[in-house]
Amino acid sequence: MAKASQAFDRKTLDLDKPKEETVTGEAIPISDRLKPDSTLHGKLIVELDEMIRASERHIRQRYDDWDRVDEQCRLYLDLERAKVQGDGSLDTTKKNMPYKDSICMPLIYTTIMTRVAVLFSQLTSRYPRAHLEPRESGDFEGARVHEALIQYDLEQCGFDLQVWQGLYDSERYGMAVWYDSWEELKGKPARTGMSPLEAMLRGAPVAKDWSTIKEWCNITTIDPRDFRPDPNVPITQVQDGNFVGHKDYANILWYLERQLSKKEGGFFNLEEARKMAGSGLNERNSDGRWMQGTYTDNSKITYPNIPVVHLQWKIIPSEFGLSDVDHPEIWWFSVVDGLGAGNMIIRAHPSVYDHGKFTYSVSQPDRDAHAPFVPGMGQQLMGLQDTANWLVNSHIVNARKVINDQVIYNDDLIDSVDMSNPGPAKHIRLTRRGKRLHEMGQLRIADMYGQFQIQDITKSHLDTMQFLFPQAQRMAATPDTIQGMPLPSKRTLGEVEQVSQSATLRLGQDAVLLDRQLIGPTIDRCVMNRQQFSSMDVVVRLAGRLLQQMQKATGKPVEMLEISPTDLAGQYDYIVHSPGMAPDPARQTAIWGQLLQVLAQAPQLLNPDPVTGEALDPIAVFDEFVKSAGIQYLDRFKKIVQPQPGAPGPGQVAPDGPGQSGMPGVKDQNQIEKSVQAGNMLPI
Repeated sequence: MAKASQAFDRKTLDLDKPKEETVTGEAIPISDRLKPDSTLHGKLIVELDEMIRASERHIRQRYDDWDRVDEQCRLYLDLERAKVQGDGSLDTTKKNMPYKDSICMPLIYTTIMTRVAVLFSQLTSRYPRAHLEPRESGDFEGARVHEALIQYDLEQCGFDLQVWQGLYDSERYGMAVWYDSWEELKGKPARTGMSPLEAMLRGAPVAKDWSTIKEWCNITTIDPRDFRPDPNVPITQVQDGNFVGHKDYANILWYLERQLSKKEGGFFNLEEARKMAGSGLNERNSDGRWMQGTYTDNSKITYPNIPVVHLQWKIIPSEFGLSDVDHPEIWWFSVVDGLGAGNMIIRAHPSVYDHGKFTYSVSQPDRDAHAPFVPGMGQQLMGLQDTANWLVNSHIVNARKVINDQVIYNDDLIDSVDMSNPGPAKHIRLTRRGKRLHEMGQLRIADMYGQFQIQDITKSHLDTMQFLFPQAQRMAATPDTIQGMPLPSKRTLGEVEQVSQSATLRLGQDAVLLDRQLIGPTIDRCVMNRQQFSSMDVVVRLAGRLLQQMQKATGKPVEMLEISPTDLAGQYDYIVHSPGMAPDPARQTAIWGQLLQVLAQAPQLLNPDPVTGEALDPIAVFDEFVKSAGIQYLDRFKKIVQPQPGAPGPGQVAPDGPGQSGMPGVKDQNQIEKSVQAGNMLPI
């Protein structure tokens, strides 16, 4: 293992710890000035409550449409839902699905899941997930160091799972929300210089103080129903708004842990919040459905969940008496919300992030910078979905009616008891008169009854439904070839590939939009957070020029690299190349393959530079070619080969011709003249 540099001592940053501001010449903690009965608390809570209510009214406009899409994704039909009229209003005298037994056709579900699967494969197709390209040629090593650490962070937060959830939300609701933060895992690590297991087995003392075990940039996907945006700006332009936040339902212990990790935590008024939660209404969000449950026995609720709105608000602190700062600044507030006993502030402090931005990113599949919302693919297909449901269910109802046929018969000729109780292999008896007329040949059995001729007018419904599915595929760019379904007729391989490529190209545009709106800005803030907050050494696997420099400096083969916070100082304005964007040309496999071909065709390019003495290493070029193809840890398959007696070693020159490594040798002037005279060499 190599170490990039020596670590420096730095106090662990507590992100939840507010800054103490000087007010009227005295340092008064913000927790003391924001007691629930204080004047400052009353002034702030009025402002915060108004913003929260306005944001809720804004986002609740979408709830009904989102609920309908969720029903289709769960293949569930609400048979009590009222009829939706053309103007969007509800006709309470009619039902949207007027059949007692109904099924849901998986039109929206299959379309959405196909799009999510294709987009997910595109956005997670490269490793590392985010490539960083420096804007300055001298910052190549810094970009690789940050890139390795960002990949470590993405693994800690389950980045692939966040991408999947973001895609699913984007397709269903027309928006995806990411919240990024700096997280620290606290614990009591052993201070004995040995592993925790070894320390336990030997009975070594364990540190009793809490310290940071692990730190990383965390990314969380926020439920759009819990998102609290500024209604005065488009949903994707959160950085242009005055505030933004989200609602959370964490347990009271989550807040107590962050308060007790230091002498003064970032949260306060928690005992009052705990009492409010125990006596009030607890609201939860489950599977996209809003449900409420009231705790009846408060004595059994030791650690209740409390609904809290975390809000980031850009204000001038001096105007509220929070501090002496007289310029706009982002402050973080946490408000206990929806408990029926009045709202209460449990956190208030300036943002600790030096990037000066809100820590949210929002994307829309069909971005419209002038519209507050755009419909997701689920809502766009809702008309076709409702029609398909009606067609298939009306056909099933009519088929049941045809099966339960109606018969006209004369009860003087046929026993009515037998006719009223039909069944398989049932014996139907004739009356005495019916037998006599039948034996005399005056009536046939077929003349004794008649059946109503009921026509199945819904036979064409299935054909109509088959017409609707291709329309949905055209809208969503999900043909049968992408869905893995057999084609209705034979097609050539070229036709199938052309259709699949065209559909993938259309979906690729959606991937680029999501990347530019969601992934790129989030990774950009993570890079700046790494520079600001990193306080621990991290061991990562690193490839490229920096690793080669470490190998040259130590003189030993290096597999792992230890990165210290000092290695992150400097430039952080990098170009983020996530899988949704065109890759950095230096990472493309085709370019490295062409370089190898050029070196094979022109071996003189491997000769040392006459001025600097540097020469290209073909083995290093091959290693980079392998890494650009996504093959990691090629060094596991290498072995050390002892040189044969008389063969040139590494860096030595063969006396006559290329060395064992295949590199051209260097001849003296007499050898060159002899080779020219013999016709074996020609001057360039």
